[in-house]
Formats: sequence, structure tokens, C-alpha cells
Amino acid sequence: MLSRVAHRHAERRGTDTAPPLKTAGLTAELIADQSATIGVANQIRFVELVAAVLGDGLFGFHLTDNFDPRELVCCITPPHRPTHLVPR
Repeated sequence: MLSRVAHRHAERRGTDTAPPLKTAGLTAELIADQSATIGVANQIRFVELVAAVLGDGLFGFHLTDNFDPRELVCCITPPHRPTHLVPR
């Protein structure tokens, strides 16, 4: 999730994301695939590289400028309703 937000943030600023993606072991296709799992180490490395390219020491804070927390719902909502919690 973090790498996708960072990628979108960098692209909105006109940054070429291909070099940081390659160095972090990622691809644009992987970032675009919302169902793909991205390794934590790869995400951290990518975010570090994008922050360096942008020269932004507060990059993590700036990612929240255009971030909608509702995007996280897909990550924290179970895919099915747990039937064992439904009152009878």
C-alpha cells in the first residue's frame, strides 16, 4: 500500500519512477496491480529512494497530503462476513 501511495505522489510531481522501482526490485505493473502483494522491504526501499529523488526529508508526512484513508478499507476489511460473530 505504501509503495502505491508513494508512486502516485511521485508521478504527480513529474518524477520518473522507473529508476527507483528497478532499484527496489519493483515494476510499474506490480504497483498498478491492486491485488498484488508487495514485500515490505521492497516498499521501504522504494519509499526511501523516491524521498531521495524528491529531496524530501519529510516525505512520509507529505504522502498524507493527498491520501484518502478509505483506501485502507480493502486492506483491513475481511473478505467475508465472519458468520461465527453473527447473533442468531
